[in-house]
Amino acid sequence: MRRIILGTLAALLFATLAGCAPTLRFNQTWLASEELKLASNGYVSLKSTGEIIDLAPIKAREPGTFERVMVLKVHGSYLIVGDAFQHAWRLWAGGKDEAHYEVVEGIKPGAQGFTSPTLEVSGNCGLVRWQRGSVPAQAFVTFKGDVDEKKCGDE
Repeated sequence: MRRIILGTLAALLFATLAGCAPTLRFNQTWLASEELKLASNGYVSLKSTGEIIDLAPIKAREPGTFERVMVLKVHGSYLIVGDAFQHAWRLWAGGKDEAHYEVVEGIKPGAQGFTSPTLEVSGNCGLVRWQRGSVPAQAFVTFKGDVDEKKCGDE
């Protein structure tokens, strides 16, 4: 009988302690962007983590055809651009196997869309660089999607 009581108390103590354990929040930022080939069905597979992301909603809203995209993760949010894209995109997890997509407002790529876009980490932001005609252009984007052409919004 004593073993049953001790076993029950141990199980209760474990359950109580497990319930008080801190929740891990993944606020990951990559040090470099990834250039990825888009599959015909709109999916990309991240080289660094093996994650598969459905970019079909973005592909459906971007005119023309494209085969490659640039992806950068900043504080758990993905920043996505591609040659001839009319928009930069922000993607973040919305739960199990669910993602939210939105256009990053405030970036004007030019009439032909983005030309030679690159992504890099700059402080707490993603830095988008591209050619606007013959003039280089850039924009800092926070993980929330705020844009500033001159500096990272968190600096």
